[in-house]
This record gives sequence, C-alpha cells and structure tokens, in this order.
Amino acid sequence: MRPWLPWWRRFLGLGVALGVVYFAVPSPVSKVMTWGVAGLAPVVAILVGVRWHRPARAGAWLLFAAGQAAFTVGDMIFYVNDYLLHHELPLPPRPPTASTWPPTRSWWAGCCCWPGRAPCGGTGRAWWTR
Repeated sequence: MRPWLPWWRRFLGLGVALGVVYFAVPSPVSKVMTWGVAGLAPVVAILVGVRWHRPARAGAWLLFAAGQAAFTVGDMIFYVNDYLLHHELPLPPRPPTASTWPPTRSWWAGCCCWPGRAPCGGTGRAWWTR
C-alpha cells in the first residue's frame, strides 16, 4: 500500500473542499474568489499533466486548457460585475443556442478527433482527413 495519495485523488479532494468552502462562506467576494480558484484548478492540472507526461501531441490538451481558462475568465467577468459591482451586463435576452450549438459541437469533435489520435476509428487519423 502506498503511503501517499495519487495526484488525481488529491485534486478530487481539492475540488470537494472548494465546493464546501463555496457554499459555507457568506461573503460574495469569497464566493467569487473560490469560484475562480475552482475554475483555474483544471487549467493548472492540465498544464502540469502535459509538462509531466510530455505527450507526443499536446495540442488537444492545450486547447482543453485554453477553453477552460476562457470559460473561467468569462464567468469571473460576469460574477464580478453582477455580484460585486452590481452592474448588469448587456447580455442578449435569450442565449442564441440554435446558432451556437453546431459550431461548438464541431469544435469539440475536432478536439477529440485530433489528427494522430486513436479515438477516431482507430486509424490514427481524424475523420476529415480520411
């Protein structure tokens, strides 16, 4: 039996602890800071994992990290303006899901079927290069 916990269990424990802290603290400032840390933790974990394991093609992993970072930055802009500054952002009245769904799914499919990866039929080639 190992005397230490694997890294993924430590990261899972950090996520649970951040979730408890988020709901336990009453201050909006603390909630926004906790949300930011919880959003950037996966970015750090992905970058550390890419550096540690050095995959032959790290591009997809870096895209996942960039996507998570962009999502967190967008959330933080919204939460700081809404909860801390009490400014209403000029958002559309309804999200344009019908217009954003196909490009988003195409982008995720491209990330998952990155050239040289086996999940796309086991050929190691993306579906658009066949």
